[in-house]
Amino acid sequence: MSCGVAHANLPGVRRDPISFLFSLLTYLLFPPFLLFFAVRLICKPEYRARWPERFGRYPHMRRHPHQALFWVHAVSVGEVLASDVFIRHLRARYPDVVLVVSTGTPTGQATARRRLSGVDHFIYFPFDFPWIVRRAVRTLIPCAFFCFETELWPHFLRALAREGAPAFLVNGRLSSKSFQGYHKARFFFRPALQSVSLFLMQTPHDMERIIALGAPCERVTCVGNIKYDQAISGSRGTETAPALRAALGIGDAPLMIAASLHPGEDATVLAAYARLKTDFPALVLLMAPRHLTRVPSVEQEVRGQGWTCVRKRDVDGPHDASVILLDTLGELAGLYAVGDVVFVGGSLVPVGGHNILEPAAFRKPILFGPHMDNFQEIAEQMKQAGGGIEVANTDQMAERMAHLLTHPSERAERGEAAFRVVQDHQGAVERTLDRVAAWIK
Repeated sequence: MSCGVAHANLPGVRRDPISFLFSLLTYLLFPPFLLFFAVRLICKPEYRARWPERFGRYPHMRRHPHQALFWVHAVSVGEVLASDVFIRHLRARYPDVVLVVSTGTPTGQATARRRLSGVDHFIYFPFDFPWIVRRAVRTLIPCAFFCFETELWPHFLRALAREGAPAFLVNGRLSSKSFQGYHKARFFFRPALQSVSLFLMQTPHDMERIIALGAPCERVTCVGNIKYDQAISGSRGTETAPALRAALGIGDAPLMIAASLHPGEDATVLAAYARLKTDFPALVLLMAPRHLTRVPSVEQEVRGQGWTCVRKRDVDGPHDASVILLDTLGELAGLYAVGDVVFVGGSLVPVGGHNILEPAAFRKPILFGPHMDNFQEIAEQMKQAGGGIEVANTDQMAERMAHLLTHPSERAERGEAAFRVVQDHQGAVERTLDRVAAWIK
């Protein structure tokens, strides 16, 4: 396949005063930014890997000038996981293209290399300075750029438009917090939005927000949330329940999963677990901190409360530990298959919540807190269907979980209700690719 796009449809690039001011500002900020990046390289060794790529240098990228290249950007772990099913469908539709995936974080890069198949090159996304992104775009010469969720890099988007490459915002969403942040700087972001060819948003509410920021309404459409497709796809091919239980070393013991925990939620989970152990002495707790850097501090808190604890990496057969700490990337979604009761964190504290579709795809009822801004529509769907249960504190968490453990038939019914929500919202990937196809020859 040669590089061909519907150039007649591409948005134009105007030299406007706003863009000039923004460019001037970035030139002024570059020296302090370099100092900041140097400190990061010293303090965080993981950022040293292939650091020249962040300055738009990709010496290993050599290809035939007439071979088409698609560039997919997923900034971190959540976006990488959501992009999996999209990339597989994209590869199936365009088998001959060179497919490049970029990330912004080392954890995202590691997850992408481990989870994504059919990708030709994995790279780091360039810093958004005019001369850096120009070098990156002219090196890769993408025929199309797909950005997951909402990553608006003004200089990069304008560089793509100058080279005639369409940019697509895929699975677009704007949380209340993101919208407020972008809205304060909409004066600078409005020209960048003019450089995006198509905004493929998750919900009508996301459409309204992106248009309020300055996106041309004729380029904004609602296709649904790709995470519904990814959840079903991710639940297939998982190891059998006996194999997963053996990997955790828990045998037939009931399992409570507390996923994606943030600071401020550990104590609530442990207090609820302590109450549940009175009536369910065999119950094992799997705690999965959202960020692996928190594992040592969570382990210290668990042991400080008198619980025996083992890290997942150290499990080697059956054990007597009450608490298992998940200290690996990419395993959590599959482990939902053997959870009896599930709580998804980032929701008891004002973080915005995390993906509740993954446990729902395994027919599990899900408990979550009141702070679900990032998944507000999904949380409401789950609650209305009976598959989602909102809890606000230790008492409510312990009470709801005890009820589910005592009534397995109701637990199964609620799990089926959660699964139906996922099943009823399939198709976002195909709708996305159908709309993109009109832009690609």
